[in-house]
Formats: sequence, structure tokens, C-alpha cells
Amino acid sequence: MQKVRAFVVACVVVGVFGCGQVDARRSLSKAKLNKVNKTWETLMGNRLVMTYFSLGVLGDMFRSKVYNAKKTQRYLKTLNALIQKEKTFLKDLKLPRGDDHKELFAKIRATVELMSGVAESLKEATKGKASEMKQFLVYRNSIAQDVAKILANATLKKQRRYPGKAPFAYGALSHQLGADLSLGYLVVGLVADGYFRLVLDRKKALEFLETALPLIKASGRKLRAVQDAVPEKDKTFVNGWKRVAIHLLREGYELRKFIRTRKRVFLLRYRHYRKTAWAALSKQGS
Repeated sequence: MQKVRAFVVACVVVGVFGCGQVDARRSLSKAKLNKVNKTWETLMGNRLVMTYFSLGVLGDMFRSKVYNAKKTQRYLKTLNALIQKEKTFLKDLKLPRGDDHKELFAKIRATVELMSGVAESLKEATKGKASEMKQFLVYRNSIAQDVAKILANATLKKQRRYPGKAPFAYGALSHQLGADLSLGYLVVGLVADGYFRLVLDRKKALEFLETALPLIKASGRKLRAVQDAVPEKDKTFVNGWKRVAIHLLREGYELRKFIRTRKRVFLLRYRHYRKTAWAALSKQGS
């Protein structure tokens, strides 16, 4: 877990979470442009859910004294860096015309801002401030409701024409590319830690996985769907994230099988795919 934390921080410092840019110097047909926009929007939504999960499980690990203050603060530093990058992206985002789009993204901005508050409350709680832990729990519940409302918003099903066309679409895709998958790696690892250390019971651990794994699968599908809209020289980079998604799914599926059956063979497979997922993730950052 410490290795992936360092990798995530490195990517954030570089400024693009995939440690690479998708070339924006290309015109796109209307259909392909919409496909790219829908892809980064999906990745953004998955990123919101993964951030919520990461903060929630991390808080549970600290409350249960499985993670000490120092370890919790290390993870919080990573998550907060991601949240701040997303705040900047949303602040600079130029929206299509229409009040429904403004309303949707205002809610997304408010939710990301609330996530920042959650991270800060948990940080203060690690310093021994009991009132901040209570605030953290209140904020966490609010985020769960907000994210559910965002993902259910009918506006997400509409086609949008963002100002900036291809350069904007590729820039947004570059910003979101791989973020949810890297967070997915963190989430699966945190869930495993929580389950093995008796912080999460069988039902709760499976509940987390049943939500996280379809998001990872959706990301892989979106990356396949956008393949024909990506410049030739960037296809290898996008394919790399597709491979990350495959390894993450295998890792998550084996962990789920182990939790359901407690058979050692699935634990061994989980550990194997955990390593292969990390190898694929590391390759993307090299």
C-alpha cells in the first residue's frame, strides 16, 4: 500500500493523473467527441465514488485503531492531493449552455468541496480531537447521499457540447484517465485490510466490493469504447489502463470469492493478482 501511495503522489505532482497526456491536436467527429466526453464523465463519477470509499474505510481503520495517526495521515495526504486537483479541474471547467448542466456541476463541485472537509476533519481527528471524528462521520454520510444523487441525475444521460471541442475533451480525458483505477487499487487494498483486521465484517466487505468492482469494470469498458477516438500514438497508453482494469477486476473477484468461501486457494489468487495489478499500475507511471 505504501508503494501505490508514493506512485499516486508522484502522478499528482506531475500534474496529470495518468503520468501522461492524451494528444489534443486532433479534430473529432460529433459522435467521437461525444464518446470522449462521456468517457471522462464516467471516469469522474467513478472517481467520486472511489474517493468516498477510500475516505470512509480509512476513517474506519483509524477509529478501530488498526491504522495509527501517522499511517492515516499519509493516506490522507494522498487523497487530499487528488481532491484538490479535482477541485481545480471543476473550477476551470467551462460548461455547455443550460441550467441543468450548471445545476449538476454545482452539485459535483459542492460534493468535492465536502470531501475536502471530510479529509480535513479526519486529519484533525488523528490529532486527538474527538469532535472532529463526529464531524467526519456526519460529512461522510452527507457525501454518500450527494454522490448517489449525482449519479442518478438525468442530465448525465444527455449529450453535451462542451466549449473547446477536441482540445477540451482530450484535456479532460487526460485529467481523469486512470484516477479511478488507481483509487480502485487503494479501495480493494483497504477493504482487504479492513476484512483481515476484523474492522469490516463479511457483509460490509462484500458490500464495498459489489459497488467498487462494477465501477472498475465500467471504466475498462469505457476505455475500450473510446479507443477509436484516441490518436494512434496514445493508444498504447490507453491500452495500459485497460490492462490495469483487467488485473484489478481479477484481484477484486478473487478477494470476493475468498470472503464468500474462506477457501485458501482464492486468498492465494488474490495475493497473486494484487501483485500483477500493482505491476500494471507501476508500468503506467514509468
